[in-house]
Amino acid sequence: MNAPVIGWLFFGRLALAAGLWAAVGVTVRTLWCDLPGPGRVAPSEPAVAASLQVVGSGAQHLINGELTLGRSPDCSLRVEDPFASALHARITWRAPDYVVEDMGSNNGTYLGGSRLQTPHRLSDGDTLRIGGAEFVFRVHA
Repeated sequence: MNAPVIGWLFFGRLALAAGLWAAVGVTVRTLWCDLPGPGRVAPSEPAVAASLQVVGSGAQHLINGELTLGRSPDCSLRVEDPFASALHARITWRAPDYVVEDMGSNNGTYLGGSRLQTPHRLSDGDTLRIGGAEFVFRVHA
């Protein structure tokens, strides 16, 4: 083989090796940054405990990352109200807060008397209403 061909083969292999090592480095860095370290919480785990209290009965429903509300038996919290949809609303942990959103219900989800149009951050003591059912969001220290 002549010298230019050998040179191209050498530099081609060198470029391939460098690309592979760069890919390995990016993968290791991504995995390292996603691992919870001291004082950090994995993204899927809520940093604070919270519950939804049913006004009237006082029953507390722990929110373990997500709580779905509606008439469906598949919901975490069944709302026995004719104005509730099968899957009416959802409360989820989106670091650093819990967020409530209406799931496209016909009659709406109300937060503090206002109908939800978009997902909204929850604070301790916020009231939610679905039909005639009322709930209070509680944060536990």
